[in-house]
Amino acid sequence: MRVAICSLSDFTYVAECLDVATRLATRHEVRYYLGYHQQPAVDLLDSRGLSYETVLGAPPALTMPAAAPSTIALFTEFFFAQAAAVLPGLLDRLSGWRPDVVLCHLRDYAGLNGAAALGIPAVSFGSHTNPVRREPDDPPFGAGLCR
Repeated sequence: MRVAICSLSDFTYVAECLDVATRLATRHEVRYYLGYHQQPAVDLLDSRGLSYETVLGAPPALTMPAAAPSTIALFTEFFFAQAAAVLPGLLDRLSGWRPDVVLCHLRDYAGLNGAAALGIPAVSFGSHTNPVRREPDDPPFGAGLCR
């Protein structure tokens, strides 16, 4: 079985599924799809010998909303905008590799929409209370819930 894992490119998003991906790779073909190259995340994948592709050559030009944004502003201006930038290239890559299933971080809307567009079953993963989450880097959910 071919398993595509779609994740935002930041270290914490990749780390959340790293153990699952490593375990799946013992019996299946697994490939991570990252929106763009970010070295700490790539180092994690390389350390486990996991295959990956980056969709964009550079991070999309997005700006995080001002301090204390509304949740809708954060999702509209960052997560949804990132998905719009990544989705066209991701569709091409998923079509070319032909995974049987897509695992998507719950905030990776490109992966979820790509799977839906191609008719591939998808399952989401991730939690803002995950112990590997770097709280200060994850607004507005960085409320110390992991502690």
